[in-house]
Amino acid sequence: PQGAGKTTLTAKLIQNLGDGYQLKAVCFSLDDLYLTFAEQNNLALGNPSNPLLEFRGNPGTHDLSLGVKVFESLFGKTGLTEIPRYEKSLNNGRGDRLPNEKWTRVELPVDVILFEGWCLGFKPVLDVERVKMLTVGSKFGPDFANFSVENMMAVQDRVGELAMLHQYIDCFVHICAKDIGFVYNWRQQQEDSMRVKLGDAKAGLTCSQLRDFISRFMPQYLIGLPRLESQGFFEQPNGCHLKVVIDKDRTVISSEAI
Repeated sequence: PQGAGKTTLTAKLIQNLGDGYQLKAVCFSLDDLYLTFAEQNNLALGNPSNPLLEFRGNPGTHDLSLGVKVFESLFGKTGLTEIPRYEKSLNNGRGDRLPNEKWTRVELPVDVILFEGWCLGFKPVLDVERVKMLTVGSKFGPDFANFSVENMMAVQDRVGELAMLHQYIDCFVHICAKDIGFVYNWRQQQEDSMRVKLGDAKAGLTCSQLRDFISRFMPQYLIGLPRLESQGFFEQPNGCHLKVVIDKDRTVISSEAI
């Protein structure tokens, strides 16, 4: 989930793979595939009654074709791969993809590709009654009272498109929050850290804006996590899915291979 420490973990993995195993690893994020600010605004305009698609975040707000291009390029033997970068602090915290000259250049070949994202591994739930059962009456209900079942089902249609990127995953690590509500605190910490890094106390989203923003992710967590946690990414035991449960302080409570 957001704020769980995915970026920190992948950075350490890259270092350990290089130092300990002489393997060249590279990481990129689903976040870097978000639509541009202009594209996101067009998406919102095209779905005026769906707040779940108003801002970046949910499936449907990413350029998955761009992700496919990055993966295919990273499989090359020679040359350079350009990995897009997304800056969340732009446009008063609504974000935008950085121009091409600021993308990350990776010299090929690479041995290991690490790809992280908050909704990777989710599969669509297309049964309306099950979506209602998973979301209605949850403790987060007040935060997304304005999201209709129709809004959620529209996102489910986009969740299936993640298969375009899932096809490249050989091993899946699921950082599982003991309580998904921790995300509210974790994302606030991220926002505060970003302001310090940028030296701008007004950068990013306000507390109320951030609460509203995170609330738009909660339906998908409630809809997508039960299947991922019970069946695993590969939906059959193969030892290639590692589930790591963490507490509010991001301390590992348990882990198991599925």
